[in-house]
Amino acid sequence: MNQADLLKELKQVPELHAVPDAQFLWLAEKGTVNQYPDGSAVFKNGDPIDGFQILLSGEVALYVVQAGQRRNLGGNYEKYDIMGRLPYSR
Repeated sequence: MNQADLLKELKQVPELHAVPDAQFLWLAEKGTVNQYPDGSAVFKNGDPIDGFQILLSGEVALYVVQAGQRRNLGGNYEKYDIMGRLPYSR
């Protein structure tokens, strides 16, 4: 994804509606775009939360595996949702 497309996508995130363009540019330059195959783990139980991710496409389902069974935790992240810890959040 090129920087112009990334900036266009980031500006669609509702929680970031008031972010100045200069900060979007910083985020686009310092951030990393990751792509995950369908069905792969984005994070797992016990992973440290040391940043945040913005979902630009697809969906992330939250679940745990107990006694060999997948148990849905009832939470899903969808396009433009933010996962993890926001910098400077209080």
